[in-house]
Amino acid sequence: MFRPSRAGPGDPSQHRVIVKAIARQAAMLVVVVALVLVLTVELRRAEQMPTPPPAIAWIVTSPPPPQTTAGCSAVGFPGRRPQKTVGAQPVYPAAARQAHVTGVVIVVAEIDERGNVVNPRVVRSIPMLDRAALEAVRKWKFSPATIHGVPSCVSMTLAVSFAEPREPREPSW
Repeated sequence: MFRPSRAGPGDPSQHRVIVKAIARQAAMLVVVVALVLVLTVELRRAEQMPTPPPAIAWIVTSPPPPQTTAGCSAVGFPGRRPQKTVGAQPVYPAAARQAHVTGVVIVVAEIDERGNVVNPRVVRSIPMLDRAALEAVRKWKFSPATIHGVPSCVSMTLAVSFAEPREPREPSW
């Protein structure tokens, strides 16, 4: 049977029930907002990191390793990289200097077990500067690369820069 409540609009017990309901709803709202923020951050992190391709597809589609001489590894192996100990400066060809030809010639070369440069070849050419770049690289000397402490032959990409020398300027007082 239905009994009307004796409590009226000003009853303190009714007020407490309403306050508790509002507090529960506010707490739920705070939890929902926190979850939305966490999910937004996680989604942004996921957008920044590309999804790696499946391992099988990577194996099938990966490019072949750089061409090296028998016994030479590409740099990036699990060992100590060769360090340049002697770096002869390239001789700037007079014709290139007169024509104001500058830039960087990229050379791929093998560094043998004694640190000598072997089989250098130009992979990014500036025709007037290629010969001078190769001559300079052939004079370079490296500490040998090592794998587990054993000297090893490696293939490296080397950059040879050519820039016009700056003429000294008089001070402008």
